[in-house]
Amino acid sequence: MEYYIYSVELPFSNKEIFYRELNTKEQLTLAKSNLYLPSGEEHDTDFAKALQKVIINCVENKEDFLKINLIDYILFLAKLRIISIGNNIDLEYTEEESKQKIKLTVDLTVFMRLLYESANKIIHNSTVEYKGIKVVLGYPNIKSELLFLSSNNTADAILKTIPEYINKIIIDDKNTINLNEFESDEKTKIYENLPLKVRDKVQTFVINSIKSFSDKNLFNIPRMDYFKFNLYNKNHLALIRLFFGGDLRSIYQDYYQLASKNISPFYVDSMNTSDRKVFCSFIEEEIKTKLESQNNSNSNGNSMELQDLIDEFEQ
Repeated sequence: MEYYIYSVELPFSNKEIFYRELNTKEQLTLAKSNLYLPSGEEHDTDFAKALQKVIINCVENKEDFLKINLIDYILFLAKLRIISIGNNIDLEYTEEESKQKIKLTVDLTVFMRLLYESANKIIHNSTVEYKGIKVVLGYPNIKSELLFLSSNNTADAILKTIPEYINKIIIDDKNTINLNEFESDEKTKIYENLPLKVRDKVQTFVINSIKSFSDKNLFNIPRMDYFKFNLYNKNHLALIRLFFGGDLRSIYQDYYQLASKNISPFYVDSMNTSDRKVFCSFIEEEIKTKLESQNNSNSNGNSMELQDLIDEFEQ
């Protein structure tokens, strides 16, 4: 039986999500997906699908989860990573000119705060009104992520995804059309039937949204100023890969170490990261104690032999 002991309120979807930590098998799956489905047009969609499949398995109220938007999705992924693995991501790279090795630490709590602040600032001016028509705007639903990944041309992608930013349309304060209940092609047809002035204002909101995110360094690290959050250049996926890259060798080493104590790999699959690390630390302490004991025994044996030799000469 699984226990979903954590909860988080997602600010832009108004949903409370109940979830659990990633287990070892899920962490391993994400790390392998990151390795075997590398960044690029050929694999991005498959990686996004594999990721969602793993993540939704950690969520109790799955129907609510599928109604959240992409900004809340990324905030949730950052939170899940913090709970499951930790809030710091250590990076190392070599500068081309100086050949100097640079080490950086990304703090995901800082990233979450800055992403929230940027997204919240944009959403404050998110209602378009014209001649009895009120259009309530927001961030695209999680289900639309594949739409953003399917186009390599930014201009085409923006035009194709503009309807995804419309949450609902209210006509004469009476009739409400909730666009989140429609498929993408249906949303497009509804959007195309809106007055031109309304469509222009919706486009302006989307463009301002893209620009606002692109202007912000969400890591608050000068050396990472180049990395801008953007749904259209697929940087959001690169960001997610950063969350769950993982060290495959380290994970397999934990399996190997625990197997040496007859702990079944199937049981290790179900363990969360913190429990797995505690078990491995017990084994490491045990090995260390045995080595110290052996060294002390050898030292005592050598001391006795030396003393016997001294005694012999004295006689």
